[in-house]
Amino acid sequence: AMLDGEINVGSYTPGKLQDPLVLALMKKLTVKEDPALTALYPKKIPNRVTVTLNDGRVLTEQVDDLPGFAGRPMTRDDIEAKFRANVKGLWSEQQTRGFFAYAWTIDQEPDISGLFQHMVVGS
Repeated sequence: AMLDGEINVGSYTPGKLQDPLVLALMKKLTVKEDPALTALYPKKIPNRVTVTLNDGRVLTEQVDDLPGFAGRPMTRDDIEAKFRANVKGLWSEQQTRGFFAYAWTIDQEPDISGLFQHMVVGS
């Protein structure tokens, strides 16, 4: 996220994880537990990132939960946008629409076996 502005499915590809810029950044990272943040779990899942810049400035950002967690439920539009971003380049728009048509009415199906037919990559 610090290099690309977001985390997506492409963030975890072998090529991305072996990118010299990513590796250089990872060498500079330190992960520390903050007991005060841990104490908020499971009601919240807080995370804090602190960055010290070359000029000495310190930037800090904290989130207590993310969209999709109990404190911040996602809307249907949010879910579809996130899902579309993750299947982009793997699924056609037609397949994505077909999946949503099935998934949003799955409670009306006698079983979920049809779900997997909609999830085949490259169909």
